[in-house]
Amino acid sequence: MLSIEREVCGCDFGGNSWTSQQQADDQIRILGLKSGVKLIDLGAGSGWPGIYMARQTGCDVTLVDMPEIALKIAEQRSQEEGVADRVSTCIADAANLPHENASFDAISHSDLLCCLVRKRGVLEQCRRVIRPDGIMAFTVISIAPGLSQSEHARALANAPEFADMESDYLALLKASHWQVTEQV
Repeated sequence: MLSIEREVCGCDFGGNSWTSQQQADDQIRILGLKSGVKLIDLGAGSGWPGIYMARQTGCDVTLVDMPEIALKIAEQRSQEEGVADRVSTCIADAANLPHENASFDAISHSDLLCCLVRKRGVLEQCRRVIRPDGIMAFTVISIAPGLSQSEHARALANAPEFADMESDYLALLKASHWQVTEQV
């Protein structure tokens, strides 16, 4: 599995996200990550791409997820990568973050919203914990618009459990008081 992940994503963090290395590099650029920037990576699992971002840029990252075992793997990986002094972990629900208001410069989450029911709750928590001039970048797996009924059924059968939505992510972001500056 790690060999497949290296081939497809350009990394081998244990397959907790389908974000490629190129997408992670794009997020680094979009988020303006560098030394001194405080990043929170939600749904971080075993640390991809948060640890990679910390290693590439010198930023400080807080990895947040629910499964403690995944975060333990992330802690071990951060030591192996030489960035443990800039990586912290937090067991928490992304829709109920225990962090203070305006405590992060940047937010990243990879393939998280498509796996959750409480999408708006997560986006509202992100809005709360980000500094006023902060920025968020994320990836999602979504069902393409304009599919035939059979194509939609096939896409739905192969997507994460909560990928299908009645509205789209742009409407959800607007309802959560986010301004979209770039969409790929």
